[in-house]
Amino acid sequence: MQAFCKLDDYNWDWTLHHISVQCRKKPFIVIAPLAPRVYHFGMCGVHFQMKNCDPAVALDEYTRFLDTNKAGLFPPAVAGMRGVPRTTKKVQPFGGWGDPRDVNLCMSFSNKS
Repeated sequence: MQAFCKLDDYNWDWTLHHISVQCRKKPFIVIAPLAPRVYHFGMCGVHFQMKNCDPAVALDEYTRFLDTNKAGLFPPAVAGMRGVPRTTKKVQPFGGWGDPRDVNLCMSFSNKS
């Protein structure tokens, strides 16, 4: 639990990647859809420094994406297939999780019986 709670990275998915690469003999096996089920509207945020950022444009692009891919969103059956192995390199934490109150709260979840 310490490896998860004490890594200074606000992205829980990268924290799981860290645990998979650094703390386990074999990396996690991940099941992932071919197309995203969640869309990130953060094109105007920290990771992207766009000068003419307009959330309405991002919403329009996503709406067109949904219209184009509507048939594949709720398939009648799901099948598994072996994908391409992803990187297992160590990544630098992004930060944002250094507040001791956050770490202590996270650690408290593992202390419950």
